[in-house]
Amino acid sequence: MNTEALAAFAVKDAARRAAAPKWQPPEGSDFFLPRYPKVRWVVAVDQSLSACGAVLLGGTRMPDGSAAFGIEQAWKIVTEAPVGTKGFEASLQRAVELSRRFKDFLVHAWLHVEGLLELVHEAPPPTGVARMRSPESSLLAALSFRIAGEYSTGVLYGDMVSAQAHKYFVCGNRNADKAEHHRALKQLAVDLGVEGFDLIKNEATRDAFSVGLLHFTRPPLEVR
Repeated sequence: MNTEALAAFAVKDAARRAAAPKWQPPEGSDFFLPRYPKVRWVVAVDQSLSACGAVLLGGTRMPDGSAAFGIEQAWKIVTEAPVGTKGFEASLQRAVELSRRFKDFLVHAWLHVEGLLELVHEAPPPTGVARMRSPESSLLAALSFRIAGEYSTGVLYGDMVSAQAHKYFVCGNRNADKAEHHRALKQLAVDLGVEGFDLIKNEATRDAFSVGLLHFTRPPLEVR
């Protein structure tokens, strides 16, 4: 067996890792925020047909340069399979119900928002990578969210956020379990002084909040 190629690859991989920037806890300067009193509004979603998290989050840049965030709404939306249905039929009917519930969420969101509303959700897991009981759940839930948004004016869709990306952003570990990720997320909310964090009460809304925070590190969406 020729080990020279393997050794060369190991050297290149080590060099790549050494050159990669070391993870640092997020700071206020990492976020794209308008100057106060303007507010950037984001609806972030951790989608699922069984327990979907949706969070309305606002962010602004205070006169002293600090970042300020506030959570206005945090919903855990639960749907049940209709009696007598199963399989894809049950999933499709739950997706329709979820779309209706999203519309309700967006109606409530508009009571707090002036200007554009940016919508972003977690990326569905790749099919065939892991054994899942209902692999269609995340994809159908994401579609329900997007269809609901189509009925609103002044909304823009942001690029999806992978679970690995927002976990790494929060705690520096792409494969963090829920306990590690959520513990770091709570500390980050304290460090950033996020108002309304008491509304985040479950796994679904915690993950949605994590998605939303990472989205704020991207430039604001604009009407094309």
